[in-house]
Amino acid sequence: MAVVLERAEELAATGDLVEHVLDGRGGLVLIEGDAGIGKTTLVDAARDLARRRGLAAPGARGAELERELAFGVVRELLASSVSPEAAPASAAAVLSPGAPSRPGVDLFGVLQGLSSSVADRTARDPLLLTVDDVPGRGC
Repeated sequence: MAVVLERAEELAATGDLVEHVLDGRGGLVLIEGDAGIGKTTLVDAARDLARRRGLAAPGARGAELERELAFGVVRELLASSVSPEAAPASAAAVLSPGAPSRPGVDLFGVLQGLSSSVADRTARDPLLLTVDDVPGRGC
């Protein structure tokens, strides 16, 4: 694990999130700031803590080049945790490797299917999902 300096408050927040997940409650931690302040180190620390506590902690990383790839980060994030075979058809198409981006896709159906798939997965075992470098609209 990387050494995290001068981030006691942020580490405590990630520790609280891991405890909430272990207790069967959900939560969210958003780390926002300028490049180079250690956001990735904090995400890695949260993932390491979760794994030490026995949680599955898949992660994904956004990239500017993937912005046009529909659900690219979702595929990366959920590939190891949610099986396309167990997902509703609307989500299975997104989770399948090499799934094409199709115009006219029922976005609500896809999101509902993804939500259902993640909920089913977390009903079996707690799960900490992390995404690093989420590109903003202005990127």
